[in-house]
Formats: sequence, structure tokens, C-alpha cells
Amino acid sequence: MKEKHQKWRLEMYALMATDDKWYTKEQSETYKRITELGQKLIQHSKDNSKRVFEKERFLALQRQGLTMQEIEIELDVGRSKLYDWRKEHGLLSEAEKKNQEELSYE
Repeated sequence: MKEKHQKWRLEMYALMATDDKWYTKEQSETYKRITELGQKLIQHSKDNSKRVFEKERFLALQRQGLTMQEIEIELDVGRSKLYDWRKEHGLLSEAEKKNQEELSYE
């Protein structure tokens, strides 16, 4: 999904670059396509922010030996969102917990 999201964004930027007054021409195909792409990006962003990971799915990926980066890719989620979710569900590693404790004492 990230690839599709990036493709939409690149297409939108390319269209915007072809005419710096595109936003004043509401009847043009360029305007319509840019707004369509913008709406897709907004909707995808909203859908992605509501995603809930299943603990079993995460643990299965971990058991398969995937790194956190590979799990992020598999779940199509960013590093900070996955970290926050893991923290919320008590799934941080001992090293991460220790690091978090050390940071709270500083």
C-alpha cells in the first residue's frame, strides 16, 4: 500500500508542477485529478491511522524470525506507531524497557 500511496503523491506533485495556477481552474481535468488524488491520500491516511494490529499476528511474525523493520513492512506501519502499539500491549523487549527506564531517570 505504501507504494501505491507514493505513486499517487508523485502523480499529484507532477500535475501540480505542470501549471502553477491549477487550483484556479476548477473545471480542468488537472484540477479534478489532483483533488481526486488528494482525497485518496487523505482517506488512506485516515484508514491507516485506525488500523489495529492483532497481537497474535505480531507474535507469529516475531516467531518466524522477522526483524522489527520486516514486521513494519509486513504490517504496513511506521516504526513509531508499531513501537507505541508494542508499548501499549506490553510487547517491548527487555532492552527497550531498560532503555525507557534509563531515559525516564535523566
